[in-house]
Amino acid sequence: MKRIIKLWIENNIFYLLTFVIPFCAALIAFIAQGVWPLGERGISIIDSYHQYVPFFSELQYKWKNFDSLLYSWNGALGMNFLVVIAYYLASPLNFLLLIFPKGLVMECFTLIYLIKLGLSGVSFAYYIRRRFNRYDFTVTVFGCMYALSSFIVGYGWNIMWLDCIVLFPMVMLGIYYLVYQGKGSLYGVSLALCILTNYYIAFMICIFSCIFLLVEMSCYWEIRIKECLTRGFLFAIYSLLAGGTAAVLLIPTMHALDASASGTSSFPTTLKFYHSVYELLCQQFSFVEPTNLTGNLNFYAGSILLILIPVFLVNKKIHPWHRLVKMFVTVFLIVCLNTNYLTYIWHGFHFPNGLPGRYSFIYIFMLLIMGYEGCQKYRGCPKWIPSAAAGCWLAFLAYCCYSGKAEVEIYTIIVNIVLLSAYGVLMTLVFMRVKRWKMFRDAMFILIGIEAFSYGIFGLCMNGTVNRKDYYS
Repeated sequence: MKRIIKLWIENNIFYLLTFVIPFCAALIAFIAQGVWPLGERGISIIDSYHQYVPFFSELQYKWKNFDSLLYSWNGALGMNFLVVIAYYLASPLNFLLLIFPKGLVMECFTLIYLIKLGLSGVSFAYYIRRRFNRYDFTVTVFGCMYALSSFIVGYGWNIMWLDCIVLFPMVMLGIYYLVYQGKGSLYGVSLALCILTNYYIAFMICIFSCIFLLVEMSCYWEIRIKECLTRGFLFAIYSLLAGGTAAVLLIPTMHALDASASGTSSFPTTLKFYHSVYELLCQQFSFVEPTNLTGNLNFYAGSILLILIPVFLVNKKIHPWHRLVKMFVTVFLIVCLNTNYLTYIWHGFHFPNGLPGRYSFIYIFMLLIMGYEGCQKYRGCPKWIPSAAAGCWLAFLAYCCYSGKAEVEIYTIIVNIVLLSAYGVLMTLVFMRVKRWKMFRDAMFILIGIEAFSYGIFGLCMNGTVNRKDYYS
């Protein structure tokens, strides 16, 4: 038995690390802020303070008392509890509430958050392994970059969204299998689970699934027109099956929403852009405070991507069409996130109240897969590109600070000068394949991991906490 466990750990060590590293980063941030049991703080900020934890408590009460899940008399004059479940409480991890006492519901919330954070990293690491046929420390590093991106760190208190963030790479991997192998089961099951656990974020994933299907099909040169039509038909069938599977929650939720203020939302009449190009680009830098309620868009997933994206774009080992299509989709996502017409559609034909760019995790996903492909095929890139890219971004940062085009904290400037300089030098040495170049490559990936780990702690500390004792009283 010990031998089997040891062999399993050896075979899955990079997945285990991908789970443990984000988990520990969040744990350290919580310990530093005095989260219970090492203090009297809790992580349930903003809406999770006065909505999600009470919903957790009500769900726990219903399960333990075998009460109906359809309706509750414990909110106002009564409420449709099935609709509450559809948006807030459909995660399978919520069954952990059964082993927690009522006085520790907030702590159960914290544990579920930590688990989902780790699982999101594992999910992206698995996507990389299967999509790029690579399994080494790089999958751990990029998995941590996904799990500790500014979207997940800033918006992670919306714990009900995180199931879809975990499942999203599986949906994309399912599309890859469907296009290249004609197998749609992973796509169908993953999408159905997305819709069941949180239909709101799943709506955005459904939109992007259509886009990503076209990306994968256009980049698969061996596919014939007949196969292309077959794959499209399979995609439609599995999509309908996924939606049908979730209909038990979707249909009553749709009727409930029609009777709410959300049902009267109307399309905007005037075109509006939210942020300047300078502000959007500055959101890519490391140690920019994540948005957790209002502010700029959460775009950060690692400052190394500022260099890896140019490496991807000029890489001769990657087909020009592949580069063009993926970059076009990425730029299109930026336009969508920054334009009121398109963001209205992406948010389910509704303008969100705070928390801008609720689908920026898709943009982060695109950056990471392009960055990873550029990283793995670096030999097709000119040796001077990393240094040139780092120099250009440093010049851009200096210009933004000098001109006032974007507000950047002094510590952000210092950290990014150090990181971009280090990445530029290390990557150039690797590209030149100097003596002991593998040592410099390993040092670069370790630095990327340290940056992601540090940002996770920083971002969660910036989010803040609440007084647990006052809350329970």
